Amino acid sequence: MIQPAQLLTALFELHRHQVIFSPRNEQQRRPFSDAFVFAVANRLSPVFNDEWHGAEADPYEDCYKVSSDFINKLLGDLDKTWLEQKPIPTFYEIERSLGREHRMAIIDTLRYSFLNGQFDAPFWSAILQDCPSEAKSITKPFSDSDIYMP
Repeated sequence: MIQPAQLLTALFELHRHQVIFSPRNEQQRRPFSDAFVFAVANRLSPVFNDEWHGAEADPYEDCYKVSSDFINKLLGDLDKTWLEQKPIPTFYEIERSLGREHRMAIIDTLRYSFLNGQFDAPFWSAILQDCPSEAKSITKPFSDSDIYMP
């Protein structure tokens, strides 16, 4: 018998594939923003793109590998630092505060934020001043290689 959690996971995977493989228009653009496609494809809670599910809570929150709580905490702290014009931490400083086991969640969250147009060039330069090689992709233009399909 299929359990509700299994059904929700299956529905999320269908939703994920619909977003990733959505048809492109004549200008080769998807009907979704690059940030939204990146978030859904990489199983991040798309906190900046909640318009797709209306005012209700995101029905797939439990399916994401990176939760809205993690994203909101990390980016909320960085936004506060940036708005108060305090020194922006480097990637390794962020990683030390959250734990090395969260490296990919940090990278994906920062990439999602960049693709969504948040912060300015000096902010991103400060973050990437001291970072692992895999974090260098945070500020690259979006491409289909950003979509991971296991």
